Amino acid sequence: MNRSWQDQLGFEFAKNFVKKRITGFGKNFLAALGHCALEEAELIGPVLLVFSVVELLRVFSVVVCIAYEIVLDPNSADVAASLACLSIDPIKWA
Repeated sequence: MNRSWQDQLGFEFAKNFVKKRITGFGKNFLAALGHCALEEAELIGPVLLVFSVVELLRVFSVVVCIAYEIVLDPNSADVAASLACLSIDPIKWA
């Protein structure tokens, strides 16, 4: 479908207009959100504390999972023994 140059120009104008409106809305929304956060400064401390505790719990759970996989997994010895039995010797390939 070939568009005339007028149609193409109108389409580009509408596309640019919508893009500017969306980016403008995003900037204004973030500015208003920042302004509200600064006005409600007494809420920032508890919110940061909650986020910090949640993040610390998440990191702790990841460390526990990794430690279990490395140290306490009953199948890890079997896997290590199986890998030790493997050889790159071409005689064992056949």
